[in-house]
Amino acid sequence: GKRSADQWKWLLGVLSASREDNIFIFLANSPQNFSDSAEAELLQDILTRQHEIFGQNIWVFYGSSTNSSYAKNGVKYVSSAGFDTGSFNEKDTRNAQYMLVVVRGKTITYEYKPIES
Repeated sequence: GKRSADQWKWLLGVLSASREDNIFIFLANSPQNFSDSAEAELLQDILTRQHEIFGQNIWVFYGSSTNSSYAKNGVKYVSSAGFDTGSFNEKDTRNAQYMLVVVRGKTITYEYKPIES
């Protein structure tokens, strides 16, 4: 619909204007879980092209039931379970984790860290 078209225009506009070394995109879910697989493929193609043309580090962060990561065509995809662990509760937060991302120029590192109670 129109909202979807507006979102694509916005994303393409932001990417085409950016000459930053690093681009971070945050999604609610993995592109692999999009209801429209053509949209997921389009997003991944756009991000890959951005990386190839401008040499930018592109990272896509999204919520998931597990902590995991993979790289595809120069783009890094990273998931975080956050609070979505079966054993998380307000008295025992050890199984919930947050992600610490450190950026030093074009060098990016990250690690999952436990939320201490």
